[in-house]
Amino acid sequence: MKRPFGRAVAAVAVAVIATLALGACSRDKTPPIVTASPAGGNFETAQQVTLSASEEGATIHFTLDGSEPTRTSPEYSGPITLETTATLKIIGVDPADNVSAVGSETYTITPPDTAPPAAAK
Repeated sequence: MKRPFGRAVAAVAVAVIATLALGACSRDKTPPIVTASPAGGNFETAQQVTLSASEEGATIHFTLDGSEPTRTSPEYSGPITLETTATLKIIGVDPADNVSAVGSETYTITPPDTAPPAAAK
């Protein structure tokens, strides 16, 4: 007795296996790019720093003491106010679990000298 669907089932199985194999090969392997705005520099006033990642759904983790950030570092949820000099380091982790390179910005906050000049003697 012939099985008319045998070849069709085999063809579908091969197609499913090929699709799954291609899906595994085309998995997202590109880490996000993380940025801080404004960029680091010298400032006279406190700065509100906004962080972003190039991929939707990525989480951003940061440190303010110059140490390397990890997945357990604080997660960014809104602008960071820097009132004193700090070195901000950031990483992004996308939904495919790719981790970005560490981004680093140093913010030097030096308020202007507002003291009156000394009187001449």
